[in-house]
Amino acid sequence: MRRILIAAVCALSLLPACAAASESGLAAECSAGNAKACNSLGIAYLTGNGVAQDPTKASELFEKACSKNLPSACLNLGLQYTKGRGVKQDYVKADELFAKACELNLAVGCFNLAIHSMEGRSGKQDIGKANGLFEKACNLNHGGGCLNLGMNYYRGNGVRQSYGKASEMFAKACDLDRAGGCFNLGLVYTEGKAAKRDYLKALDLYKKACGLGHSGGCFNHALLHRRIYRKSDETVMEYLDKACKLGLKQGCDMKVKLSAGE
Repeated sequence: MRRILIAAVCALSLLPACAAASESGLAAECSAGNAKACNSLGIAYLTGNGVAQDPTKASELFEKACSKNLPSACLNLGLQYTKGRGVKQDYVKADELFAKACELNLAVGCFNLAIHSMEGRSGKQDIGKANGLFEKACNLNHGGGCLNLGMNYYRGNGVRQSYGKASEMFAKACDLDRAGGCFNLGLVYTEGKAAKRDYLKALDLYKKACGLGHSGGCFNHALLHRRIYRKSDETVMEYLDKACKLGLKQGCDMKVKLSAGE
């Protein structure tokens, strides 16, 4: 059984602009103090959507919108500083902006700041701080926050190890359609870590993870189905094929092996 715990990756992506509008219209609204218009215009300049691409202008617009306490603009400006687009790369400044977005209850701001705290991007690594931020992100229904906090409970990383607490976090991540949460909770039930071993529940969780595009979920569903029913039937082959198509070499290899009757 494949026993890889999957951590979430830092969601360093722009929050989308609001409804499309002309550059002149957004510029007028931004000048009139509409923070959302400034943020949308900033994204347009960053991506070159309807205007000449200008990351520096985008950063200026994000800063203007963030100063009016628009959390998505603070996040976007933080990403500019993280990546050094239109501004000099500055992780300290990026984290200040992610912190402001988080204070304004934007879950991905909390999540990105947590990832930076885990990695020590702007200074000393602080796993305890990261866990607090993952918890806030999770409470704001960010699946990645729940998943990463669950990972740290599972490993005892910055918190007292607790398979039970890890399972709660994985379950919430799964409910929020985070594939890694479903996969990890499946492992917990397969191994009997936090509760009585339950292969059928694990099977359902791997199935959901697979449906969400998790190759390991597809692979483990095939293996566990084969273990439970003691045969390599159409379901086993179907899920190995899915794992293979999602890029998991073990899925491809096992499919060939079973097809050959080995």
